[in-house]
Amino acid sequence: YASSQYLVVVAVAVLLGCGAAYAGTRWPPQRWWAAVPAAVAVYLVSVIPAAIPSSLWDLPHNLAYGLRQAIVAPVAAWKPLATVGLPVGSFEAMLVPAYLVFLVTSAVGYTLVWRHPARVPLASLLTGGALTFGLVMGRSAPSESAIVLGRQLAQPREVLVGVGWIVLTVLWLSWRALLARRRVAAVSGDGGSSRARRTATITRAASGVAMVVVAVVATMAVAPGWSQDRTVARSVIVPVTVRPPQDSPLSSFRASFTPAGLDRELFTVSGAAAGTMVRIATLPHYDGESFTALDPGQPGGGFRQLAYRIDGVAGQRSQVTVRIADYHDVWLPTVGQATQVSFAGSDARVLTSAIFVDPKTTGVLSLAVRPGGSQGLHDGDSYALTYATPQAVSPTDGPAGLADPPTAEVYPQLFAWLKAAGPVAGTVAEVQALVDRMMQQSYLGHSLVDPSAGESAGSTTTWLTGLPAGPGGQPYEFRPSYAGHSIRVIEDQVFAPMNESTVQCSDTVTQCAATVGDQEQYAVAAALIAEASGFPARIVLGAAVPADGVVRGRMVTAWAEIETESGTWAALTAEPRVDNSFVEDTKVSEPQTYQTPVDRQDAEQLAPPDQKAQDGATPPPAAAQDPPSTSLAGRWWPAIRTGLGGLGLLLLLGSPIVVTLAAKARRRQRRRSSSDPERMIAGGWQEYVDRAVDLRMARPAHHTRSELAALYGGSRSEELAARADRAVFADHEPQQADSERYWQLVEAEVAEMQGSHTTMERWRARLSWTSLRSPR
Repeated sequence: YASSQYLVVVAVAVLLGCGAAYAGTRWPPQRWWAAVPAAVAVYLVSVIPAAIPSSLWDLPHNLAYGLRQAIVAPVAAWKPLATVGLPVGSFEAMLVPAYLVFLVTSAVGYTLVWRHPARVPLASLLTGGALTFGLVMGRSAPSESAIVLGRQLAQPREVLVGVGWIVLTVLWLSWRALLARRRVAAVSGDGGSSRARRTATITRAASGVAMVVVAVVATMAVAPGWSQDRTVARSVIVPVTVRPPQDSPLSSFRASFTPAGLDRELFTVSGAAAGTMVRIATLPHYDGESFTALDPGQPGGGFRQLAYRIDGVAGQRSQVTVRIADYHDVWLPTVGQATQVSFAGSDARVLTSAIFVDPKTTGVLSLAVRPGGSQGLHDGDSYALTYATPQAVSPTDGPAGLADPPTAEVYPQLFAWLKAAGPVAGTVAEVQALVDRMMQQSYLGHSLVDPSAGESAGSTTTWLTGLPAGPGGQPYEFRPSYAGHSIRVIEDQVFAPMNESTVQCSDTVTQCAATVGDQEQYAVAAALIAEASGFPARIVLGAAVPADGVVRGRMVTAWAEIETESGTWAALTAEPRVDNSFVEDTKVSEPQTYQTPVDRQDAEQLAPPDQKAQDGATPPPAAAQDPPSTSLAGRWWPAIRTGLGGLGLLLLLGSPIVVTLAAKARRRQRRRSSSDPERMIAGGWQEYVDRAVDLRMARPAHHTRSELAALYGGSRSEELAARADRAVFADHEPQQADSERYWQLVEAEVAEMQGSHTTMERWRARLSWTSLRSPR
């Protein structure tokens, strides 16, 4: 849990459990049914503030949510606890399982201590059950080893908890045994000499300490080697994952550069320095058409729910506050590597429960369903973001390695340009140098149609507004460029013009642009250059934070990141130039053919078309399906079949009860239907004794009938014993009327005996197998 709220849960549950156990010692046993609603009411009142604190965030708005979770969580909260990433904090109702474990353990444990002192060792096993809850629902990997007293200790957290439990359990049981010995000595009056008592106490203490030390040392030496790969609940339960509604937000990149989107206020970032890059979406997979957040070839992957925070992320922790304005999307703007998101406001609970994170890229989604049925963030949403700043990447770092790099068959223009550019890049700095060389021939263009003409003629602000003048003071000249980042667009719009250009470019030459586009195309081109050099690459859609912190549409950008051998990611700068002029100095190019990779597993073999249908003939009519049955038997048979199946299941589950009741009924019928009156009276006495035994009265051993009747103490028990003795030992045979009268007395006595017991005790007697078992 890694939350202080967990300590509150433990304290409240233990106190209430002890109180319930103490109240049980004062409550009459036959009034158990009255304690059930009281216990339920106490649970509902205490569990909400202790274990479901999110229901108190916006009272009384969330109170109904808290009551619903309190009722459902005892059954439904266990699986989410075993599937979301750890730690879970006080997320939703995930503290309820811990609350129930400590509440039940305390109540049952102290009930055993106060009502059944002989069963006290079972209470210590119950505390071991609480530890088992922590192990089963906890992490699949043990804690890292630590140096203790100059020696390496494996799994220190588990060892500390286990040793503490063993020591406390032994001390508690020893203290209970000491109290018992003192009581026995006080009653018997023979406590022996004080010296003998001290010697015995020291001997027992030394023996106990020696056993504990041996057990702890042996466990610490042997067990860690057995449990490096332990299996817990989260190891076998498949976590629930989701896929973003929009796999490739990069495809709508140019929507931010329309006249309506340029100055649109998206969100405000407080607490970040000017120039900090905000990450909106991280897209690591390229299918030849677009960069996506998830690999389409792996349907099992996806975003997992973020309950509390992400642990194990290296880097210095910082915090910013983001307030949403005119930004309606499911992608959560973050900074650095997000580790924790804390929402504020009336919708904080709804937003917190719908945060999902990609464990590989730490991209964050907000899938909260808002009024009107939309998903994501709305105006006025605010959250505090805790993030880690990753370690700086060395320019000399090499590639992490790529399993499936691009090939010249799929990217002919890319590899032709790389061949002309020089040797293959092997470090981050060399990849950036290739990207810089590509950007020397770049020219900024955000649209296919001139935004200052046509439909946008009346617009006062376009993406052309404010751009610096070109060489010679000429206004920035519009050049069309296609949107998108498919293989064909990147090859035709970026690499092919550079291969055909004869102009020599550099950072100082301003009349050499051969390519036109924006960050969408150039970031993807940079990623492809890196992948061709062996670096795994991904695209990040984001924005730069200005001095006032208000991020607008014109500030949206995209960049490529590459993974190095150290496991860190380095950003590649690929900003198109605005100090350049486009030069029409290209050779006539021949049309190129490009191969888009196709996943053969997804390919389907289609049946050939119907020739008659292509010729205009009417296709043959489809075979008529049999109409659904309208007969009475056809309508009712599914319901009858379902009912019979349910009845069979109930009979199977209730078969032990049915067998017990049938066996006792057959035994009673056999005893009462005997043709011999003497055997019938003896059977009646035996039926009376069996009924008493099932009610947990004394079993007959060496007792006579009269002694057993006195032991049971019924108003007719002595008469039943005398009549049975007279029928068995007297000289004259009893009559049939005597046997009938005897059975009437037996039934009356049994009814009186059962009347002094509770309903639960009577049902337990009916279902008891005590009288059916052999006395041996």
